[in-house]
Parts: sequence; C-alpha cells; structure tokens
Amino acid sequence: MTAKPWAIIIAYFNSKQLIFFLLIFYPLALFAGADIADSHYSKIEDALQEKSDIIKKHPLQPTTYIEMPFQADTSQINKEISYFNTVFLRNISINRVYLYKPVIIKLSNFKDSIYLDKVKAYQNVRISWNFFEKKVETYRIYLEKKAFFKSNIFSDKAVFYKIQCYSICDFSLSTFHNQADFTGALFKDKAIFNSIYFDKNVTFQNASFNETASFIQSTFNKTVDFNLAEFNQGLNLSHAKFKGHVNLQNTTINGILDLSHIQIMNGILDLSSIIPANQKEKVPLNIVETNINKLHFSYENFRLYFPETVNYRQKEYIYTQLLQHFKKNGQTKSYEILFKEFHRVKYRHEQQYIRDIIFRNFWDYGLNPQKALYWLGILFLIYTVINAAFYLKLTKEYCIVAFLEKVDTSYAEKLNPLMRFIYFLPHAFILTLFIFAGTFLRFGNVTSTVQSRNIFTIAYLLLITITGYLALFYILAIILSGGRHV
Repeated sequence: MTAKPWAIIIAYFNSKQLIFFLLIFYPLALFAGADIADSHYSKIEDALQEKSDIIKKHPLQPTTYIEMPFQADTSQINKEISYFNTVFLRNISINRVYLYKPVIIKLSNFKDSIYLDKVKAYQNVRISWNFFEKKVETYRIYLEKKAFFKSNIFSDKAVFYKIQCYSICDFSLSTFHNQADFTGALFKDKAIFNSIYFDKNVTFQNASFNETASFIQSTFNKTVDFNLAEFNQGLNLSHAKFKGHVNLQNTTINGILDLSHIQIMNGILDLSSIIPANQKEKVPLNIVETNINKLHFSYENFRLYFPETVNYRQKEYIYTQLLQHFKKNGQTKSYEILFKEFHRVKYRHEQQYIRDIIFRNFWDYGLNPQKALYWLGILFLIYTVINAAFYLKLTKEYCIVAFLEKVDTSYAEKLNPLMRFIYFLPHAFILTLFIFAGTFLRFGNVTSTVQSRNIFTIAYLLLITITGYLALFYILAIILSGGRHV
C-alpha cells in the first residue's frame, strides 16, 4: 500500500492534531500487507474517536457497511446519491441507469468488483478519496456535467471503456496499481490526469481529447499507449516520468506538445509517427529542460515552442543541442530545417532584419550555395537586358570597348526599337561578361573603359564589376568547400 490516502485525508481535514495522529499509521500504510490494508479505515476511525477535540472540530461520520450486493437495471434515479466513509462489501452492477441528481462518494472502500454499463449522469459526479480493492469495469458511461475522480486508489484493473465526458473530467492524484484502460474515451472538455501513478500498463488507444489533455507530473511505470489517439488542443506531459515504452503510433495532435522537464528512464521517446492534425501546420514542441538525446523525431512535422518565461540564452542552447543531435544521427533534412529556423530567430533577436531577409532568400543562410549562383545568374541576365536596351549609348558614349567598336551597327540603327533590342542582345551579353568577369584582377581596366562622368552610369558599371568579383570568389569558395556550406 502507499501513503497517498493519508496525505489526502490530512489535506481534507487540515488539522495539525490529525496529522500527528495519522503519522502513527504512516509506516503501516507504507509497508503493510493486505491484511492490515483491509482494516486501515477502521483503525483511523478508532484513533479519531479517542481524540474528542479533533472530533469536535472535524466530525467524522461513522463507518457505514453495506453487505448486500447492489444491482440496478434500466431505471431512473431522481435523488442525490451520497456516500461518505462507507464500506461496500459486495459487488455492484449497474446497467442502463439514468442519474438526474448529483453523485457524491468520498472516503469509501469498495471490497468487491464494480460493473457499470451505459450509465448516464446528468449532474456533477464526485467520486474521490476512495479505495477500490477489486476490478472496476465501466463501459460507455455518459457524464454530462463535471466529473471528479480525484485521489482514488485502484488495486485491480480499472476499465473506463468509451467513457464520454462532456465537461471537465479530473482523475488527478489517483493511483492505478493494475492496468488502466481508457480505450475509445471521449473528452469534450478538459481532461486532467495530473500527478497520477500508473504502476502497470495504461492505454488511451483511440481516445479523443477535444480540449487540453494534461498529464503533468504523472508517473508511467510500464507501457502507456496513445495509439490512434486524437489531441485537438495539445498534450501536456510536462514533468512526467516514463519508465516503460510510450506508444505514439499514428497519434494526431493539434496544439502544443509539452515535453518539458520529462524524465525518460529507459530507451527513447519516439515522436516520429505523430501526425499533425492540420497538415499545413507543424506541431509546436516544448522540450525545455528535457534530455534531447532521449528523443527521436523528424523536424519536418514539428517546430520548437518556448513559453514566455524562457530567455534567448535558453532558446539558443536548445537549438544548438538539437542541431548537434540531428547532425549526429544523420538527419540531414531535420538539421537543415532547424538550421534555418535558428538563424531566423537569431537575426530577429539581434534586430538584423535586412540581413535576415537577404541571407534567407539569397542562399538559405549558407545551406544552399547553388541558390546563390541562381540569384547571381538572375542579376547577370538583368544587366544583359539593360545593356541591350541601351547598347548604342553605352558603347559610344559611356563604355568604350575596343573589340566591340569594330562591330558594324549601321544596319541595327535603322531597325525599330524591339528588333534593335533583339539584335543587340548577343552583343550586350558579351559587353556584360566583359565588365562582369573580364576585369578580374585588373581593376584598372574599368576606369580606362568608362568614359562617362555621370555618377549614375559609373555606379551602374561598377556594380556590375563588383557583382562579378563576388560571383567569381563565391564559385571558388564552393569548389574549395566541395559544395558544402560556404
């Protein structure tokens, strides 16, 4: 047995004297066997009866024992169901029962099995701080209002097959010592599974979460199965502890996947089969304070998410660690996507917006050298078109090139502007190439070639030359680097 029931009762009564008294039973709760466990409620009650001052402040209802099995089939109940400090000795079987008033069961002990099928509750349900010693099986339960199953202990298998919660459903602080089954569950509102201890396998296969699904600080000792589950407003697993396998096969997520501060004790957590609910958007992933080497995923379906409390230095560290992780594992595609994202974040943090635009579009922050050559080619083509449009004026008044002067242009001068433009395109190409690359390492040729004093013309011709120098140096750098990042 675990000490969790005592902590719950202490919180419930909020009494220092009660705390002192319950500490007497703490070792029993922590180390006792089944025989002691069967009578722990009566021992607490006997101890409390001896302390009249505690009873006056926190009156504890005498234990009620229900010895007969309870069965109900196809009926309606229009009164509140309330049990407090009750021991149910025999099995409970309820089928097709409609509950129109609240259900409240607290600090009770169920010693035999429970079977519920197609039970519908139209008001709030509070079943908390209870101890279930045998199997609990529920099938197709319908809960229209808030449902609280907090701080319960399930010693045997607990089945909540296709449970339907249309309001908040809270299982927080509960303990499942055996298998827990939430196959096909439907949570229309928040589903809260915080600080739960799952000692054996737990499955949420085919479950659907329409609002936030929270498993904060929960412990999974064995396999947890989210196969084919749908999370429509994110999945919060922050501070969770995983000791077994986590199955996220074909799990669909829309919203933030929070894996911050998680502990993965064995193996790795594989996120590679997660499917974004919206194929046009990536899943925001929070991995702050998590061992990245324990994760495996492709960055094609994810993007890093950081809460507002995370500073830039922390972001930079996570980006760097994840880049090294992708590089180490040969995930080239993921590495390149993250590399671009990191530099975009970096330049924006440094408020270098123009640099970001140029580097992103010109060569993908150095990842795509061939893209830079493409843009240089576009610039060369633009220069050629401009030079063809003003070829005669350039060669006769501004840019004197000896071997081009020998070309007879008298025929072209008689043509209409369009035909003249087409005629001079090959000549303009040679002129542009001469200015673009012919003056390499002989910069004086530019000044000797340019005969104009027009500042705009000089700037234009020098721009072509400078672009040519950059292109040639860049091509040389690509050759020397073997086509890698420049």
